[in-house]
Amino acid sequence: MAKPIYVTSTALALFVVSGLSTAAFGQSCKEYMRLGGRVVAIENQCALSVSASANPTSGTSSTFTVSVADYNGSQNVAQAFFLINYLYLNGANSCYLSYIPGTASNSGLYLLNDPGNQWHGPYPSAQYPSPQSLSQPAPPYDSYGNSQCTITSVNYSPGGNIANLTLGVNFSSSFAGTKVLFGTAADTLGQTWPWQAVGFFSVPGPSVSGPSVTGMSPVTTFGWTGSVTTTFYDTNGWSNDGNVVDVLVNNSLNGSQACYLALSPSINTIYLLNDAGTAIGGSITLPTSATTSNSQCTVNGVGTSFSISGNTLTLTVNLSFSPPFGGDSDLLPRRI
Repeated sequence: MAKPIYVTSTALALFVVSGLSTAAFGQSCKEYMRLGGRVVAIENQCALSVSASANPTSGTSSTFTVSVADYNGSQNVAQAFFLINYLYLNGANSCYLSYIPGTASNSGLYLLNDPGNQWHGPYPSAQYPSPQSLSQPAPPYDSYGNSQCTITSVNYSPGGNIANLTLGVNFSSSFAGTKVLFGTAADTLGQTWPWQAVGFFSVPGPSVSGPSVTGMSPVTTFGWTGSVTTTFYDTNGWSNDGNVVDVLVNNSLNGSQACYLALSPSINTIYLLNDAGTAIGGSITLPTSATTSNSQCTVNGVGTSFSISGNTLTLTVNLSFSPPFGGDSDLLPRRI
């Protein structure tokens, strides 16, 4: 799976940092293989891809569009999966949906229950826009409901090479926080698209006292080099000399073999941890044209900056990644 960028429990965003299996259908999909001391790129045509969007991108309800692009035609899409959860590919205590197109007895929308061990459905599209709530299971399915979300509408629209699954979703207050949107699909020819982090959504919760992460831009990008801008908000202000904000790019919340950096705004300095994640491996003091690197990434002084306006700190980091670090990474900015 490619590498998403996560942002603390109070805000979460996505930033794909490599081209590994992330291009659109018909484009070049690159896979990277280490041969001896060299990294070799293998290019294949992408036959299937998945993307998603939310409108709006935060709130207690939204409309999500999951787009499955099939190079062989949208009529070949056999099943689409869409998971809304915090950080991890885990169907338990999430909003996890599956859609099977067509008119067969098993066609329609499915919702996974809270323990992640029973699908509820199928719920045919024809029942919408005023179906039985998918947060309550229909007989003969088990007694588990889904405490995270309720599906209020669904529309499946295939055409050409792209099939769009549009879902109206309401969220419960207990599901508060910023969530990653994950997607995958399979077609009738036996091709599958690897699970990808394809966006993010924020469910509002209680007001945060102290530091929080309030945004990230761009939401998604591809490539070996890119700049990401993260905004932090602190109800107590940024005057404390001990304030530090962290950014972690990795497949998990682990500073080892990662691109893990920290900004100390009081001294204009960005630190990058070593490969083991146990000590500072290098630093740069802004503004500068210098760089600092570990085996996973390079922090480029040119294009890296931060600013403070009131209680808001905005950090832009220009990062370059090494080929062995290809794939999806989690970016976790936080203030300590």
